[in-house]
Amino acid sequence: MLKFPFHFTSNSHTEKWITLGLDFLSMRKTDQAQASFVNALYENEKNTDAWLYIGIIFVINKDEKAIRCLEAALIHNDDVNDVKRRFAKILEKIEFVSGKDLNNLKKLFDEAELNVNQKNAEEPIPIKKLSISVHTGYTVPTKKPHFNFSFTFPSLIFNEWNHLHIPLFNDGNAEARNISLVLDKDFEVRGNGTFTVGPGMAITFEPDLFPKIKGSLSIETTLGYEDKTGKKFHEKHHSILTIGSRTEGFITPNFPEPVIQAKMPLDSPEYLLKTFPDRYIESAFLGRGGFAYVYKVKKKNGQSLALKTPLMYDEASGRNFIHEIQNWERLIHTNIVKIFDYNINPIPFIEMELCDCTLSEWKNNQQNKKISPESTAWIMFSVCEGLKYAHAQKIIHRDLKPQNILLKNSIPKISDWGLAKPISQNSSKTLTSFTPFYAAPEQINNLSKDQRTDIWQLGIIMYELTCNTLPFTGDAPLQLCMDISTKTPVPPSEINPELKEFEHIILTSIEKAPERRFQSVLDLQKALAGYLKMTYQVKCDPIKTSGLSIAYLGDLLIISMRSGDLPDVLKYLHDFERLVDTPLKNDIKDLRDAISLRLDEGLTEVPDQIIHNTELLIHRLKFRKIL
Repeated sequence: MLKFPFHFTSNSHTEKWITLGLDFLSMRKTDQAQASFVNALYENEKNTDAWLYIGIIFVINKDEKAIRCLEAALIHNDDVNDVKRRFAKILEKIEFVSGKDLNNLKKLFDEAELNVNQKNAEEPIPIKKLSISVHTGYTVPTKKPHFNFSFTFPSLIFNEWNHLHIPLFNDGNAEARNISLVLDKDFEVRGNGTFTVGPGMAITFEPDLFPKIKGSLSIETTLGYEDKTGKKFHEKHHSILTIGSRTEGFITPNFPEPVIQAKMPLDSPEYLLKTFPDRYIESAFLGRGGFAYVYKVKKKNGQSLALKTPLMYDEASGRNFIHEIQNWERLIHTNIVKIFDYNINPIPFIEMELCDCTLSEWKNNQQNKKISPESTAWIMFSVCEGLKYAHAQKIIHRDLKPQNILLKNSIPKISDWGLAKPISQNSSKTLTSFTPFYAAPEQINNLSKDQRTDIWQLGIIMYELTCNTLPFTGDAPLQLCMDISTKTPVPPSEINPELKEFEHIILTSIEKAPERRFQSVLDLQKALAGYLKMTYQVKCDPIKTSGLSIAYLGDLLIISMRSGDLPDVLKYLHDFERLVDTPLKNDIKDLRDAISLRLDEGLTEVPDQIIHNTELLIHRLKFRKIL
């Protein structure tokens, strides 16, 4: 089993504010960082780290309130040694503090500790006096309406009124009024409503749309509404629309009438337990994606699972739900999130494997935001295992991104197969949904998609992990689409010098033309295996008899087996035979004989059972303390 170290932290609002503040600090944005840490204090006024970080920011900004923040950290925490440890750890993390400021910080902390010990410290400074008005990008839920809506239709008729049916669900906690749809000057809209939608309620919004231009366009749609006090809110949605005239073969779009229930599932554990009174005994809301809510639930037998329910209950959502299940339930593999059960009663739901975090969350919790090429190669090698299995079942994912790769006990698992499609059905040029930043050129330009579309998305993920930025980041949707289709990305090694030996794998994966990319996941996996072998052999060579060297040999052996490199498998098994002097040596010899036989017969793939037995053998070697 391929593993690598992961770290996961709490999802509380306090921790989210702290994490956001650290991100801003790493970008030298002290105002936004201060605002984030202040919001953490509003959530928990005794949070030691928040007080310390604000104190550090004040020292950098030459603000005399710095010592009072350091005193507050000591006053609110009875364990002085814990505060000292946290302070020392924070100073290690913040790289851009000058030597002079660092010395001032240490002196101020000692002075603050002395003041607290001698009862000379002032009362903790009121949090509101620390507030600063900036946009941080994250807000704690308050009393306000919020709509989840989707504006994705296959085609519209040019120079005619198109009658739309848009399901709207108010998943906020306040009522919404005066709902309106706004597009740019190339579209006219009529039918905006003055109706009211309460929290947890859904309606069918039926505006008319009059396109004045033709073509495949990237547009920004704004849904406007107000709360009962008259405060205005806006939700923006980016869509790709195809607009043509009847003379060009377009037909009037057939938008099905949504069938919407009066009440929808909210992010309330109580609601979920009430909906499934005989199924679950505990429930916690984990988050919301583009199409579904996700909860952590515990069944009566004590089993903990992840539960997924649709955001909306209309015909389109029902079709998407069934489509996702039909593909996903067939995929049973270590590197694919497992489905345990599903049904449409009392509401549509999927019970699936509970994981620790997403790849995106894991990356954001790393001290170094640029993940090493070696760790990235390991992650992608494991993801390729799951994807290789799916492609063998003639299923492509089409929406791979860090949020759709989950981690459980350090093992990557692919999730969210809602956009997956059998390859045999994918030759048509149908316009489909996708995540813009990870979309391949053939998705942007509505061309045929195949397994190489998934390879492009893996390449984008590798670029993001190792460079801490995306290769294409257009300011507007249309610019982003143009960049993906035409722009050459900055070579990864110019951003991260560690990538000189690795960047060819990334750049080959994100070639514009599919025929210039790796042609299969196995080809990509072999390239990753080659890189990992190169880095591990460097580590193995100096100390051939050490336990660490044997550990690397175990990894090299599994890599070679999974990538079908049988000559290297034999070489590493021979090395094992020389270095291992135990009764297990006979097992290694039997394994080597089995691989030799397959090589003699011209077979290149290693059966899963042999790989599994090899992993058990390596585990037994570790158990015997040989490694």
